[in-house]
Amino acid sequence: MNNFRTYDLAIQLYQQCKRTKLKHYANNQLLRASLSVCLNLAEGNERSTVKDKRRFLVIALTSHREVQSIIRIEELIELHELSDKLGAYLYRLCHSPRLLTHSPNPGP
Repeated sequence: MNNFRTYDLAIQLYQQCKRTKLKHYANNQLLRASLSVCLNLAEGNERSTVKDKRRFLVIALTSHREVQSIIRIEELIELHELSDKLGAYLYRLCHSPRLLTHSPNPGP
């Protein structure tokens, strides 16, 4: 998936989450939610209809909101900046029909 900045940011955040040390249940939830963002972006990127793309992008956004909640609750300050940037990119993708109707590789 070339030129898909949102996906690249999601992978970066997942990699940083893997290095985070939390209690088992919180760490497990953080990793599952951050991985869900990556996987739903990848799957949505390959969908052919706007409706399907939007569905997977919204799932990625809601999974990311879960990640942001854990980051805030656990006070993972080192993840805030990247998480906020990714959140903004996801929000724009979910709310911009123009980005969903052009190429199969929506950017930002």
